[in-house]
Amino acid sequence: MTPLPGKLTLEFSRAADKPRLMYMFNPAVKNVSDPSGFVAQREPAVIDHALARGGVLFLNDEHGEAQTVTATYHLHDKNQPRTQRHRYTEVGTTLARLPGFNSARLAITAMTLKEWWTAAPRERFIAEIDVANSGSLHTFFNGLKWKHVTDKNKTTALQSLCDEGLAPSERGLPVEWFTTTPAVLKNQARILLDFMDQGGLINKKTGTLIPVDFSALDHVGLTRKRLEAMAAGTLKRRDLLAIQP
Repeated sequence: MTPLPGKLTLEFSRAADKPRLMYMFNPAVKNVSDPSGFVAQREPAVIDHALARGGVLFLNDEHGEAQTVTATYHLHDKNQPRTQRHRYTEVGTTLARLPGFNSARLAITAMTLKEWWTAAPRERFIAEIDVANSGSLHTFFNGLKWKHVTDKNKTTALQSLCDEGLAPSERGLPVEWFTTTPAVLKNQARILLDFMDQGGLINKKTGTLIPVDFSALDHVGLTRKRLEAMAAGTLKRRDLLAIQP
């Protein structure tokens, strides 16, 4: 049995982090955290762009090895100039090596809020989940309270956009779609504060705590006071910027 890390550090990516991310796709690692192969492969250029702009979150152990990752991807309309703000942000590519600790929930929540704060999409955050991936469906619907997208025209359009960034073999597969609302973002802030209040990740069966260093959130401007305001319903950037550390 692999020993648990003594502590974790939440970090946002740089271009140089590609080897760290690719390690999570090493078959010896990925086949343990994703044995059914639900996590789709992305086109290399899409991965590179996400890493370079800080769009990937890592929970790294004391040796700098990733234990959980989640990535976000900016989606533009097909005829939209790349200089314009993207229409959607897709939250995906989540891999976790810490069963029982809800590390994926922490990673998705923190990554979504960081993207919302630093590079919000024109419309919504979205997530596509394989219809057979009961674990991720539960995380997004029950754990994170994201909203299920059921409009057929909408889901068809979303799939067309997202398929452009997937490896050809991954395109067109049956998925469920989820999205955010202001109420969902408010709840994400509360969830993140709960993780911070307990000091990190706790295994509810064993009571084991893995401390997490959350200081990267301060560095991008997501201070505790701002998160508390968001959890209370303040989502206007102007009002949040007025809250000083």
